[in-house]
Amino acid sequence: MFFIVIVILPLAVAGIVVQRIVGHEIERRAELSLDPALQASWSAYLERADTLDLRVREAARYQGFGEMLAGETKRRPMDDFLRTVRTDDRQLDFLIVTDSSGTIIGADFETGDWLEGYEQPTTQELADPSSNSRPFLTSTVRLRDEGGRQFGNLIGGLWTDRDILVGHTPETVNLSVVTDGEVIATTAPALLRVQDVELGAGRFQTVLDEEVTAKTLPLDDGPTLLATTPRTEVGGLSTQVVLVGLLLLAAMGTAIIGYWLARLITHPLEELARGAQAITEGNFDHQIPVRSRDEVGRVSIAFNEMTTKLRETV
Repeated sequence: MFFIVIVILPLAVAGIVVQRIVGHEIERRAELSLDPALQASWSAYLERADTLDLRVREAARYQGFGEMLAGETKRRPMDDFLRTVRTDDRQLDFLIVTDSSGTIIGADFETGDWLEGYEQPTTQELADPSSNSRPFLTSTVRLRDEGGRQFGNLIGGLWTDRDILVGHTPETVNLSVVTDGEVIATTAPALLRVQDVELGAGRFQTVLDEEVTAKTLPLDDGPTLLATTPRTEVGGLSTQVVLVGLLLLAAMGTAIIGYWLARLITHPLEELARGAQAITEGNFDHQIPVRSRDEVGRVSIAFNEMTTKLRETV
């Protein structure tokens, strides 16, 4: 009981206090680590958006659009033509050509780097500017002949996929693109599903097949950037720090208790030694304080009785 009260109980209380303090600080730092990752990905997104118009205008200068749209053109040749344009450009994920009425004449696109199971937007959705939560950026250039008459439109675009996420996160942070409550692209190694999350709420805690601390950043065209760090990693690190702290506290406590116990044992012995020294010097009036009723206390009583008898005899 003495050991429990003196050693175990203080260590347990100290462990709880340390865990709460350290755990709170680790969580705070984990949340702060989410902001740089979000901002880096946001910058990559803005860079793509800022250069998109220029990329599509450059593609529209490619010779042959007028000839391809003149008269009745079969879909397959236009698709091949657009593939040639996009391959030469190498900066656009998809190209779509419509006639002046908006009817799709041809399209070519590269498959985005999506999460497995996500269905990529259709050509019609890509050409529809009213699509909600669009995981892509588009720019439209009117195609005109030498006389200035519009004969069609060229729609070019970029996916808002994993390409804007990679290279912007530390090891403990995952970035994802979320649209309509579904993770469609992510740097996380496992399949994720957002559950019961209001993505416009900023910082929150949720479950993506595991408990995480997360922050969001909405993009202009509907999707949301989601940065997460697993709470299991935060908790594990907190536990490690607490264990180290408890070991240090245990070592300090053991040293202090050991010193106290040593003094508790050696101090009465030192008094007995001083009493014996006094007797050898002829001081028979010396008495040793009796501080306990244990073995040391009984020896002190016997020593005092001996000095009393010696004093009476002498």
